[in-house]
Amino acid sequence: MKYDAVLYLITETDVQDDIGNYKPIKTPRKVYANPFTVGRAEFSAAAQKGLTPEYSFQVNTIDYAGEEKAQYLGQEYDIYRTQQSGDKTTVYLTKRVANGGN
Repeated sequence: MKYDAVLYLITETDVQDDIGNYKPIKTPRKVYANPFTVGRAEFSAAAQKGLTPEYSFQVNTIDYAGEEKAQYLGQEYDIYRTQQSGDKTTVYLTKRVANGGN
């Protein structure tokens, strides 16, 4: 398999500023991934949860540290599901829908 897609896995940490407010700091980490087509069964399962899958990628399990966000082609996505199989982990991405203030 070719791992020729560049995916950024994003870690978010809350940092307190000078006046006591917490702000999320996003730290992207570049990994190489193998893109997959999102199948009909995945679309159906995600739709039951109110989600629309955008992409799925296979990464080396050692490269995935439980991140909940990813960036692909300049767009940020939520990782809504993962599936590990040996030394490979498949991550499933969906676009976040803003809810007023986001």
